[in-house]
Amino acid sequence: MRAAITAEDYDLAIRLLTRILNAPENSRSAEARELLGVVRERNEQFAQAEAEYLRSLIIKWGGTVVIGDQLPGDLDFLVLGLEPPMPLPPPSDATQPQLEDWLRKRRAHEMYQELFRQAREAQIPVLNANRFFILIGYTNR
Repeated sequence: MRAAITAEDYDLAIRLLTRILNAPENSRSAEARELLGVVRERNEQFAQAEAEYLRSLIIKWGGTVVIGDQLPGDLDFLVLGLEPPMPLPPPSDATQPQLEDWLRKRRAHEMYQELFRQAREAQIPVLNANRFFILIGYTNR
């Protein structure tokens, strides 16, 4: 993993770190969470880097990160970033990769909308990253 980071093979480093994080919590998990954010930032995946950073802080503060499209009933608050824009429809002659990219972007927009709707209906506070940082008293980023 460190060799991949040193060699600037960020795709490999991301795969290795993700594998560690998908395993049950262990002695390498905390470091892997922090490194994954750093590697994503170096790979210019800024939104994902921010998400990894937020996840590591939530866990560090004793919280639980819920990933998916359904909010559990015992959720205290939801942290959401900027709303992904609804992509324009693909052209009629779009290639398969273009269609897949459009579908991925559309799903991201729809998931954001669904999570926000669920939180609003359940009266769960929705925070952006800045409000979350203020809530935990964290100002050094």
